Amino acid sequence: MSSKKLLVESRFASVSIQKIWRSALVRPVYRAMLVEAEEEARANSKIAALQKRLADAEMKCIKADKARIEAEKRVSGEGPVESAPQTGLYEEKKVDDTVADNSQELLDESTQ
Repeated sequence: MSSKKLLVESRFASVSIQKIWRSALVRPVYRAMLVEAEEEARANSKIAALQKRLADAEMKCIKADKARIEAEKRVSGEGPVESAPQTGLYEEKKVDDTVADNSQELLDESTQ
């Protein structure tokens, strides 16, 4: 064999051995990184689901607040004027003790 051919074969053999050895060293690190990435993906999906639930709960709270405010306006007489069913004319509600009791009931009902 010529020395040049021997050098080329030796270099190829050493590169092949290095490749196998380096892959053996890196394989456990890669597997650990893969497990970590999967856990992070699961955590991100859970975070996204929790954020969606939070947004839904906030929207529900905002709607409940709006309904409560509207109910308070109706009870206190500040809201839109309601029509009388018999005559079709508009009349305002009178605020008295019974209305105050009704407002407490409406507040309790809106917070449920």
